[in-house]
Amino acid sequence: MKNSYIFRKLSASCALALLASMLFSAGASAQGTTSTIRVDVTDAGGGAAVGVSVAITHVPTGRSQVVATNSSGNATARGLAVGGPYEVSIVGENQYAADVIQNIYTELDQTTVVDLQARPVIEEVMVVAQAPSGEVAVGVGRDFDRARIDATPSLSRDFVNTLATDPKILVDNSVARGPAVSVAGANFRFNNLTIDGVAQNDNFGLSKNASATQRSPISIDAIEALTVNVAPYDVTYGSFIGGNINIVTKSGTNEFEGSVFAFRTDESLTGNKSDGVNLGIDDFDEETYGFTFGGPIIQDKLFFFTNYEKFETTRPSNSQTIDNIVGVTQADVDRVISIFQNEYGFDPGTFDATDVDEDEKILVKFDWNINDEHRAVASYQ
Repeated sequence: MKNSYIFRKLSASCALALLASMLFSAGASAQGTTSTIRVDVTDAGGGAAVGVSVAITHVPTGRSQVVATNSSGNATARGLAVGGPYEVSIVGENQYAADVIQNIYTELDQTTVVDLQARPVIEEVMVVAQAPSGEVAVGVGRDFDRARIDATPSLSRDFVNTLATDPKILVDNSVARGPAVSVAGANFRFNNLTIDGVAQNDNFGLSKNASATQRSPISIDAIEALTVNVAPYDVTYGSFIGGNINIVTKSGTNEFEGSVFAFRTDESLTGNKSDGVNLGIDDFDEETYGFTFGGPIIQDKLFFFTNYEKFETTRPSNSQTIDNIVGVTQADVDRVISIFQNEYGFDPGTFDATDVDEDEKILVKFDWNINDEHRAVASYQ
């Protein structure tokens, strides 16, 4: 009886702890993956319009959030999906003219400011409004939207090639296990990389690029936007001295959209001479292929996005693999192989002069518009 009571007590405690961890972890992961729109509403006299309801609608998904202006005439919508386009309008056609500002695009971790005038319907005054890119800066940084990523050539299909377009960022391709990414002159190990709010750093210290993997941890086709912060004073950032590289992935919309891609190269597509000197290019081949696909599960409510990419390469082994070891002869190697085979029943095999590397990336993401105030995101990478 006592053991049963203790078990029920422990089960209840574990359930409460699990629920608390889910709530707190969800709040933590939401930081750094969304954007904000602030609408400054004025009346006909140029003063702050108080208590005016403003609707902010994400056109691709149909999600609309209604926010009332405060005593300063500001209506702020947080936790919005990055990108757009968004539409901003005043709710209440019987009291105010139904002016709509369209084609508003947001940036990752930034606040976009929109100016709007609430004019009574009895007035016949033409109001022209614009959506200025008035972000509240929290330090030096750079934002890269999808258009910038698409406009940047990348033979390796790595997001670091996009980072190299910023003069504050140095991408050193000569570093082994690189390329090394240095932000504002700091060592490449002092950066912090997050994808959808989850840190993906090289804590073990073997890699020298921007992540814990030899190649990019995410397909460049799955990136919606990325931003780099240099010494920001925002308390939501930490664990870095060089730069904070924040990536947010694509989401599904009300339209079914997808893409298929394939790339291949080998030694026949590589020049083998320079100034008449034969460079001796060895045989190799590389293949990259994959797809993206996303769309609605429930219109305006539930969406999905998937991405798959595989990279395969075959090339000769490098010199570190095939160099002779001083003091070790072929007879010594044969003797060790014989011991493994005869004493332990294990065949270590032979040296392969060709390296075969494979890299596979999978992303599955679901977005749920719970209501006007809450949105849930679940992803598998």
